[in-house]
Amino acid sequence: MQFSYKEISKTQKSLRSEELIKKLLKLTSIPNEATVLDIGAGKGIISKVLCDHVGKNGTVYAVEIDPVLARNVKTSLKHYNNLKVFNQDIFDFDWKILSNSYYIFSNIPFNQTSLIINKILAQYPKVLGCWVVVEKEAAQMYGGQLCGAKHECYKSLTARYRYELAIKHEFTLSDFKPSLSKPPVFLEIKPKLNEMISLNEYALFENFLKKVSKDRVGEGQWKKLFTKKQINRLCSDAHLVYGKGIKSQVYEGIITAFQLIARVL
Repeated sequence: MQFSYKEISKTQKSLRSEELIKKLLKLTSIPNEATVLDIGAGKGIISKVLCDHVGKNGTVYAVEIDPVLARNVKTSLKHYNNLKVFNQDIFDFDWKILSNSYYIFSNIPFNQTSLIINKILAQYPKVLGCWVVVEKEAAQMYGGQLCGAKHECYKSLTARYRYELAIKHEFTLSDFKPSLSKPPVFLEIKPKLNEMISLNEYALFENFLKKVSKDRVGEGQWKKLFTKKQINRLCSDAHLVYGKGIKSQVYEGIITAFQLIARVL
């Protein structure tokens, strides 16, 4: 990847309180004996709490790119037999070594947020639940209106088709060391385990979004995909806004439009 661990360490902030992490853990659905991935383990405070939570029959995978931090985590938490520490870039980490179903709980590096979340979303349906500390703008970009954004965008529409996203906690500046300029949030990403959504359908949906996001409803790609009568029906029944781009549309309207396409393919 284009980032070095030195660059990442400059942007990554640590949670101050182990007690706060325990409170955050109660907001998740991570059970005892689970397999959990900690991306960007840092000093190991989250990994420690996770090891205590999952118990001896669970496993915590802590991935840390900084060799000094990774070595310190191995040393300070060496008494935990349920911890596996990897001194790697998360994009070099072999996700296949995780079980067929696992959870993620992480304070991820802010300067890699999009890359990491995209990687997480691509693991569907193996990730049973994901909870990450991210900047609020990032949570709104992927969660759209579910996370308080004024409108949807390409990333929120592709994420929401398979996942439920929610901001579960809003931090204060004093929760981190060193302090941040803006308080981040605790973002929940949970899969919609709907058997009607296949891998082939999702690829089709992504392709559909790429096409229609280039134009306003009723123009360009929309005209190629739908008849004028179909567009008028979508505007009246699915509440699409004619002559406006994807950011002016509601999630349900975009999904209805896609379902119309999917039925004939």
